[in-house]
Amino acid sequence: MTAEQNQPPIRARLSTFDTAMVVFSLVVGIGIFRTPTIVADAAGSTALFYTA
Repeated sequence: MTAEQNQPPIRARLSTFDTAMVVFSLVVGIGIFRTPTIVADAAGSTALFYTA
């Protein structure tokens, strides 16, 4: 018998907290890439964008 045969099977499962953290990280990640474009449009000039 090898050590692998003695191991119990691994079950994949996510708790409610794990699922909430995945959703939260997706929202934050999308915001990081989307927000600068909106701010650049509203700023009007490059200098004002970099200041913001």
